[in-house]
Amino acid sequence: MSVVKLLPWLIAAAVILSTSGCDLESTQVTPGTAQGTIHVYTSTRCPACRMAAPTIERLKDEGYPIRVIDVTRSPRQAGKARVHMIPTFIHYRNGKETRRIVGTASEGELKWMMRPRNS
Repeated sequence: MSVVKLLPWLIAAAVILSTSGCDLESTQVTPGTAQGTIHVYTSTRCPACRMAAPTIERLKDEGYPIRVIDVTRSPRQAGKARVHMIPTFIHYRNGKETRRIVGTASEGELKWMMRPRNS
């Protein structure tokens, strides 16, 4: 298999590994303490996106600030955010991107993205 075909998987693995070492349990984030908003770039045709959907919906129902963007309906918005793979989770605080996870993300990782800066 060529490196070009493996590149998307390697990038996703690197992002997952870069967040997996984080201390996700040290900061309990609640909807009241969450800072910023997570934009989730997804598609109904993406198996990984469909697997992440229940977690995303549960967090939204709990009151976490999450916005879901379907890349097939909003390709320009995905392009402006430089989304090349889905799912992609981008955290914005004060209008600026602060964190990005490409590939699947756990509930703990999504909450970690929204933790206060001093944590």
